[in-house]
Amino acid sequence: MCVILVKERGIELPTKDVLESCWKRNPDGAGFMFNDCNKVVIMKGFMTFEEFYLRLQTANEFYHLKEKGLVIHFRIATSGLKDKGNCHPYPITNDNLDLRKSFIVTDLGIAHNGIIRNYNGKDKVLNDTQLFIKNDLFELNSLDKKFYKNTIFQSMIERLIDGSRLVFLNKKGEIIKLGNWFQDGNYYFSNLNHVSKRFLNINKRPQIFDNDLKYFDEENEEFTINDEVVDKDYFDLFIDALDRLENGDSVYSEDYFQEYNSFNGKYYLNKEDKMIYELIGNNELMFVDYYKSKEEYYKLKL
Repeated sequence: MCVILVKERGIELPTKDVLESCWKRNPDGAGFMFNDCNKVVIMKGFMTFEEFYLRLQTANEFYHLKEKGLVIHFRIATSGLKDKGNCHPYPITNDNLDLRKSFIVTDLGIAHNGIIRNYNGKDKVLNDTQLFIKNDLFELNSLDKKFYKNTIFQSMIERLIDGSRLVFLNKKGEIIKLGNWFQDGNYYFSNLNHVSKRFLNINKRPQIFDNDLKYFDEENEEFTINDEVVDKDYFDLFIDALDRLENGDSVYSEDYFQEYNSFNGKYYLNKEDKMIYELIGNNELMFVDYYKSKEEYYKLKL
């Protein structure tokens, strides 16, 4: 998954350490957008951390970003090309060239974290977010230039993006976040996959914001991690910090007697500590084993 960092107006830029930790877990390119002179400025396509950080510092010197709304996106490519043009953020447009420009000035910018299933893998060049903008958000914007502030449109967009996170930045520096977001200090994050799993424990729970949009009555279920009851927000946070074992992928127990794959269960990986968890139903997460990767398995066989 990618990660988005949001800075409101009047807040200093995040430290280099925070930005570098985001990059290390999401190294397929970065970009950022901010408001200036009644427009949104998008700069993206930075394929090394050094290039990204230098451009951010240069922009800060020229535009004084403390006083601007700022959205930074670090990418893990899941569909479309893994190149400069497919880095986030994007303007709201149906023009393929504008969606892939490394520098553009617009009225409304957007960044997304997650997978939009209806568009994932549907185009050899554009990714799922670009297709969603081109086919859906562009039409909404044509109907209402402030659609992103309309609660009816917001609820519709949240259903379409399959529970992922999305953020709009307008030319006034106003930031509208959809989906569950996490606040850490002065900044908002679309997930905490850049945070070491060792810091995710039952006694330390970052604050979660869900945009206050509810559509269905939730059942009063208990949520457990390793048989310990936790609240739903922390349960969601814990899973969000893990990596889903995707279709077609396998990992193996340390003794190689057991294979784990998506066909036999819903498995999530703590890649830092080589731990595998199984999701049972929708509300029970259990540690099941320490694992080795398929590549490690084949190296041993050779």
